[in-house]
Amino acid sequence: MTVLAVQVQDNFKAQNIANTLWAFATLQILPSGLLLAGLKMRSVVLVDTFIPLDISSTLWAFAKMGLQR
Repeated sequence: MTVLAVQVQDNFKAQNIANTLWAFATLQILPSGLLLAGLKMRSVVLVDTFIPLDISSTLWAFAKMGLQR
């Protein structure tokens, strides 16, 4: 699952990032460092396209996974 996400993360939109992180948090699985770093970098690129729901879902996922940065 993580390998596939790493391969396609450059095509992710804001909602894809939020949904992916939400899914990992719900499953109580910490994504690989490579995937997490990629999603964080992609989030910076897309920051202006995040709607409030994407932001809240992403922050919820980070909190649920115990991530602060």
